[in-house]
Amino acid sequence: MPVRGQRLSAAEQAQSASLLQPEGIYGPSFLTTTNYFVIKEYNFSDLYVLFVGHLADRMANGQPFATPWSASTQLRSADVEAMQTHLTRLGLYSSKLDGKAGMQTRAALGAYQKQAGLKVDCWPSADVLRAMSAGR
Repeated sequence: MPVRGQRLSAAEQAQSASLLQPEGIYGPSFLTTTNYFVIKEYNFSDLYVLFVGHLADRMANGQPFATPWSASTQLRSADVEAMQTHLTRLGLYSSKLDGKAGMQTRAALGAYQKQAGLKVDCWPSADVLRAMSAGR
């Protein structure tokens, strides 16, 4: 659902869209359409694409993000890679060990959190790392 009571045009409603939450439940959510993927062909970074799109939105209407980015702490790449290794051992993750919290890593984290009885937010946090270290 668009923010601030905005309405989608019929053409926009006819497009496929995906929900993107780069900070999980801690930050803003975005409906991504074909324009998102066009920009992503130039630079694969989700954050790059979001900020280019946001710049265009700001130029058009001057509105900031409706939900601000959080002040969540980003884990070191080595910690995320340790999580990926643990998730691989559990059979929840099968992609490369790169220390990046991409979509596959976050999906695997959500599955792990559910299995371990933790709050499911698909976010690589210090709490999840501690739970993994404790053998949960």
